[in-house]
Amino acid sequence: MGSKIILSKLPLDVVENEVEVLFTRTVGPVKDVFMVYNSQGKSKGMAVVSFQRPGDAVIARGKYNGKIVDGRRPIKIEIIVDEDGPQKIVTPPPNLQVPSLLQRLGATIPPPAQSIAKTMNPPTEPRKQSVVRVLPTGPRQPVTNPKVRLRTKKGPKRIQKLQKKSLAELDQEMEDYRANAS
Repeated sequence: MGSKIILSKLPLDVVENEVEVLFTRTVGPVKDVFMVYNSQGKSKGMAVVSFQRPGDAVIARGKYNGKIVDGRRPIKIEIIVDEDGPQKIVTPPPNLQVPSLLQRLGATIPPPAQSIAKTMNPPTEPRKQSVVRVLPTGPRQPVTNPKVRLRTKKGPKRIQKLQKKSLAELDQEMEDYRANAS
């Protein structure tokens, strides 16, 4: 039994304290609540809740999964299961020859997907051969297509160049500004 849940599709104005109070009052003691925020510090509408008792995650999911908040959309609750228990070791069937990691890193063997596909499903009709076009090597030639326009910078066109002003002109502008401000 897991003791953690992930809440998603929460309203963006919900804070950690509200989530903690809800589950503490209706389900059981809460160990920790973690809200997920984006890089601007706004809520993503997700929270991770850790309960003190192992069975409380199932109770919380049963009570609140699919409940509609603010009359808009249902919240989603998923149970986080720790995978510390016995692990299943997956072994490939003996008729499939899977290359080792060393073979896959350095050797030039056909990709595993092709060898597996040949052993599992023999092709009933011949495959179409793909055409590979080899481009000549050497210096690149400019493309002479009249429809292709070169991309130009647009910034200098939009920004008018500022004329350099003398010290006297800057002082005059400052005096005019102060006179108009008061």
